[in-house]
Amino acid sequence: MVGFDRYKARIVVKGYAQRAGIDFDDTWAPVSKLESVRSFLATVATRNWTVHQVDVKTAFLNAELTEEIYIRLPEEVDGGTQVYRLRKALYGLKQASRAWYEKLKDMMTSFGWTASDADLAFFWRETAAAGYEGLTTPIITLTKEQINAFQCEACVANKQIRPSFPTSSTRFGKGKCLHIDLCGPLRAEGPDGEFYMLSVIDDGTRYGAVRFLPRKSDAADCTAIELQKLFQTQMGVPTTIMRFDNGKELTSTIV
Repeated sequence: MVGFDRYKARIVVKGYAQRAGIDFDDTWAPVSKLESVRSFLATVATRNWTVHQVDVKTAFLNAELTEEIYIRLPEEVDGGTQVYRLRKALYGLKQASRAWYEKLKDMMTSFGWTASDADLAFFWRETAAAGYEGLTTPIITLTKEQINAFQCEACVANKQIRPSFPTSSTRFGKGKCLHIDLCGPLRAEGPDGEFYMLSVIDDGTRYGAVRFLPRKSDAADCTAIELQKLFQTQMGVPTTIMRFDNGKELTSTIV
C-alpha cells in the first residue's frame, strides 16, 4: 500500500461566471512572441552565453488584485456559506494573468530591467560582461572572492527574485547537496594538470569539483566517496548528499 504525506486541493474560480465591466475590466496580458524566443536563443548561441531558467511556483497566486473580488467556497467545505474577499489572484480568474504580469513587471523594473517596446514579455538589462574564459587558477586554492568575481548575472537576478517569489531553483537544502550550478560551471585546471569542473551551488555559498576522466577504466581512481572526501577535506565543503545528472543520489552521513 502506497502511503501519502498529505491531501492536496486547489481552489479554482469559476471564471466563466464573471461579468465584464462588473467583475473585471482588462484581462489582456502579453505572451512572449516566438520570434523573440528564436532571436534570443540565436544570440545566446552566437555569443556563447549561458541560459538560466527559473520557474516561479504557482505564479498566478502571487498576483495582487486591485479590484474587489469575492468568492463563495463550496458547500462541502467548512464555512462554505460565507463569502471571502480575494486579496490575490486564483487560477480561473479572468484577470489573473494580467495581474501576474503587472506584478512581474513591477519587480523586474525595480531591479533595473526594461520591457522591450517590440515585445512587452521580453525584458532586457545592460550589464558589464564577465568573461569566464582563461580561468586557470588552481581549483583547490580558488577563494570565494575569486569566484564572486566571475559571478553569473543570471544568478544575481535569481537571487533578487527569491525574496519576492518562491522558485524551483531553491529546492536543495542548505549545506546538504552538491549539484551542477544552474548558471553553468566554471572550467579550471587543477595543480596536478587535470581539468576539473567547478560547480557553484545556486545560492553562491558552496562549491564543488568534478574530475573529467578520459577513459571509463580510470573511474576506479576517483570514486564518488573519494570525490566527496575532496569536497570536505581540501575544499571545506560540508556535504551529505551528492546528486548526479541521472537523478541518482549518494548519501553519506560519515565520510
